[in-house]
Amino acid sequence: MLTAAQFVDPINIDVLKQAVKAIVEAEAPVCVEVLTDRLCEACGIKRKTPPVKERIDYLLKLLKYPVTIQNITLNKAPDCDRGFIWKDTRAPWRIAETFRCDGDREADQVPVEEAACAAIWLARTQFGMPRDALVSETGKALGFKTSTPKVKLMCENAIEYAVGLGELTEGDHMIK
Repeated sequence: MLTAAQFVDPINIDVLKQAVKAIVEAEAPVCVEVLTDRLCEACGIKRKTPPVKERIDYLLKLLKYPVTIQNITLNKAPDCDRGFIWKDTRAPWRIAETFRCDGDREADQVPVEEAACAAIWLARTQFGMPRDALVSETGKALGFKTSTPKVKLMCENAIEYAVGLGELTEGDHMIK
């Protein structure tokens, strides 16, 4: 357990680096907000003050993990950008190999590469699906109990991403 002052003290950099590495290794691709929550919880930090957030940003730059930015809002509002940390420099912008179905994240905390993996798996195992059904089922496969507008938008983006990369094809009201 660390106090906020100890958290930002340079003497604890090595301990914090190890903690960040462990989180990234276990959860990558991981949303910066999720990593922040996990790290603060592990250290006993209750409030994510600006100095605490600055220390986490510093750690990420120090560790040189690749970071991608994603925004699933309709109008691409800049305050809704989400950063995702990857453990492998070859992984960003490629379809993920697996997807998580735990449902403990918000829709904007799921990288499009991971959601696309779920959409591809569903479309292929069902020998194609109508778009609306694929959107709904992709959300369910990722652990979302209801298809909120944010979940639907995330799934639509994932399908478009997979189609754009040639992993799925769209035609005759079916996506395969």
